[in-house]
Amino acid sequence: MAAFIFFFFAGYFNCMCDYINTSYERYASTWFIKLRNQHWWDISKSSANKWKNGLKANGEAFFGSSTFLVAFTDAWHCFKACWLLLFCLATAYAFVFGAGLMNMLAHHGFNLQNPANKVLYLAIMVQIALASFGLGWQIGEKTIVIKKL
Repeated sequence: MAAFIFFFFAGYFNCMCDYINTSYERYASTWFIKLRNQHWWDISKSSANKWKNGLKANGEAFFGSSTFLVAFTDAWHCFKACWLLLFCLATAYAFVFGAGLMNMLAHHGFNLQNPANKVLYLAIMVQIALASFGLGWQIGEKTIVIKKL
């Protein structure tokens, strides 16, 4: 269950990234456009946050600002880091949870020696994960868009 919640929120954060990065018109259709710090939210302005005085030639604004700490420089990288963390957590948890569920099913007579049953089980779990991710994305869109294009 927790894996599907992680997939849901991964979808939500992926939606945020899509709306910030796709096009200015799409970005302008969200409530992000109304926020004060556009150098954090607007991807066309935020790349300057990585560099001293906004210029790459001056070096990093702070240690790691263009590499492993880039998630602290703008909204897109922050949301992408959240997406990646949640996706990895969901995948790892799904393997742990999936192994336990398979053992429980085997205990109740589900024949896991049959490869077709394993494939069926995996297909069902993947579909639920995709549905969770998609639902998160759709709800993300409903919560950030303030005007239709």
